[in-house]
Order: sequence, then structure tokens, then C-alpha cells
Amino acid sequence: MPHLPTTRRSKRPAKRALTTGFLAALAVLASCGGIPPALPGGASLNHQPATAIGPTEAIRVGFTRPLDPASVPGSIEVARDGCPVGFEYSLEDDGYLLVLSPQTEWPRGETVTIRLGTEAGGLRLLGGDLIPRIELTYFVEDRAQ
Repeated sequence: MPHLPTTRRSKRPAKRALTTGFLAALAVLASCGGIPPALPGGASLNHQPATAIGPTEAIRVGFTRPLDPASVPGSIEVARDGCPVGFEYSLEDDGYLLVLSPQTEWPRGETVTIRLGTEAGGLRLLGGDLIPRIELTYFVEDRAQ
């Protein structure tokens, strides 16, 4: 039986396409706010990015390490178009969950921006690690609750 030459295909184009596709997916996630920011000490932030909320709905931001309760006052800002919005906060689950609630209602049909770690003060994890400034954005739907 005659020996037929075999051709070898390089696996590199397939790997390159896979890598390119993965990097493109990461870029899309990052642009949508889908990749949580890196926090010190191996901690991470858990939230629903680019989400719509109701006017009386609480915003919950979870952490994989607890927050230092003493660092919370003065380290959170909530604003609409640069104007402060009244809110209340609480820490739940032993500091792993930060809950922000509107004093009356979040402004309907508007975008609300939450800044953790402000110019006035830094938000810290229990143990002292400073959380870099984080900005989260939510659209308040004009719906009845």
C-alpha cells in the first residue's frame, strides 16, 4: 500500500481565535460594568451592574470580606446629575452586605450614581485595607411598586 503524505494543521490559528474571542468577551463585560473591580486582600465586590431599580428599592452591594463599620459614614455618595440624593445605609450579614435605601424615593426615570470611597473618606475592609473609589450606576424605572 503506498504511503500517502499527511498534512499537519497548525493548532495556533484555532488557539488565536479562541484567545481573541475570550478577550473580546472580557472587553464587552468590562464596558458594561460586568467585571467587578479588584479590591485589596483578595476581596471582591458583588453587585448587579447596569441594572434598573424601582423608586423604593434598596440597592445591595456585597463584598467577599466584611466592611469596617467605622469607615462607612462619609465614604458613600449618591447623586443624580451631580446633585446629592438622600439615602440611608445599613450593614447586614456581619458587614458583608451594604444596603442603600432612599430616604423618600430614588428619582424616577433618572440615573443614580453611587460612589463608594469618596473625597471625604475612604471605605475600608475590616482589617484596614482601603477600597479604591468605586462608582456604580443604576437606572430608576418609573414604575409602581
